[in-house]
Amino acid sequence: MLDRSYEYRADIVNRSECEATIAFELVGPSSSDQYHLKLIADGDLVKVSEVLPGVSFPKRCPTRHINEDGSFCIGFKGAEDLRIGEHHTVTAWWERLTNYLRFQRSATRLGIWPLEAEWAHGDAAKEQIIAEQMAKRLGDGFLTDLKHGHLVIRHVSKLRSVQLVRNGQTIAAMRPEIGRIRNLRGPCICETDRRRLTRKECSDHADTTAQLILAVISMKEKEDEFVSDLLAKDFRCCDTMKVCPFRSAKNIALEKQ
Repeated sequence: MLDRSYEYRADIVNRSECEATIAFELVGPSSSDQYHLKLIADGDLVKVSEVLPGVSFPKRCPTRHINEDGSFCIGFKGAEDLRIGEHHTVTAWWERLTNYLRFQRSATRLGIWPLEAEWAHGDAAKEQIIAEQMAKRLGDGFLTDLKHGHLVIRHVSKLRSVQLVRNGQTIAAMRPEIGRIRNLRGPCICETDRRRLTRKECSDHADTTAQLILAVISMKEKEDEFVSDLLAKDFRCCDTMKVCPFRSAKNIALEKQ
């Protein structure tokens, strides 16, 4: 949803059948920024980028969600695409672009992408969608904690298990190869149960918890694969972010020289 303290204005500069150039102004509470953007229609999907990549933002930066071709990653590709076919999706698309540019402005100023607006890369994005859906089933607080990094996985090698940790406290555990959580007689971890039912009794929350754990594990594995693949291609960091796996890898390499 668009932060109502921000407004946008978009004026068409040039337009053809499948492509348009626009002057986009993002107006915030105390300042405004202007961007020259190119929109390319591909069926009912729209790809957007700077007219000249690298002017306002890096030419490409996974941490800032700018693809290798300079296009903006404004949603989960293949999982959360906004197809421009009806009025409500058009409005949602412009709001998503506006929020994306807000996040870019914040990243330029602070060197940090807003944590609550973070989304995974490549195939990891689909796992993030699943993880967020499972977290929400357990309660809105679980979803908030997941987005802010307060709901994480801890691997316990001695027990060959993984633990679901919320705000530093272990709340569930399982062996991934078995596919179900341990201690089904324990109280459910959800926020909606007021009777303190057991995990086995409380709706489908035992299975939901297991799916959440597996999705978070898979998301981390696929995210690591994405980073490794780009590093293998000799990807160069843009050095605009304080926390970036590519910058970290580069610094480690320099330290070893």
